[in-house]
Amino acid sequence: MSEETSADPGAFGILTPTQIAILERDAFRVEEALASRQRSPCDWTPSFALAVHRDAFANVFPEAAGILRSSDVSLRDLPVPRAGQVLYRLVDALAEAAALIERSAALADPTLKTDEVMVCAALFHAHCIVAQPFGDGNKRWARLLLNALLVDCGFAPGTRFDPLQKAAYHEAVDQAIAGHADALAELILIGWLGQRRIYRGADQQA
Repeated sequence: MSEETSADPGAFGILTPTQIAILERDAFRVEEALASRQRSPCDWTPSFALAVHRDAFANVFPEAAGILRSSDVSLRDLPVPRAGQVLYRLVDALAEAAALIERSAALADPTLKTDEVMVCAALFHAHCIVAQPFGDGNKRWARLLLNALLVDCGFAPGTRFDPLQKAAYHEAVDQAIAGHADALAELILIGWLGQRRIYRGADQQA
């Protein structure tokens, strides 16, 4: 008997539970690798961004992992770039990340640093989402880059978006693209604080 498949096919096609488990495992492995060291602003290149996607998806979709899409796509009512514009949008987003890393190093006040980094990281995350650089896996990839950005700005790694807040997340992304990133920054901060509590609890039990 074949495995039961997921209801949401996505651009990569219908996923089996085994494929989903592999994707989750590989995303965790990539996230751990990204959290293991801080990068400098000059490391935030298209090659780095493509490598994150490739490492996260190569075991399930080797033919598409780390390869920019070649066709036009849509995402709700967001201004998704045409296929030929994707690389330029990606370069712009990565420049945002590099600039934020440089600024964060000069922010001594922890509260001001958290406020600025979370808002700017939210804008970066939203721009990664709306660029839709790949045929599929864009949200997972964008979250991996978001976590890497937080690490490079001096924060402990790890943030998660509550799947029960999917509608709120989509609305917050839309608002961020329109220039109002506070709601998305709050979701990122809530997810980050939640992960901190999980890690602290694990440390106390160890």
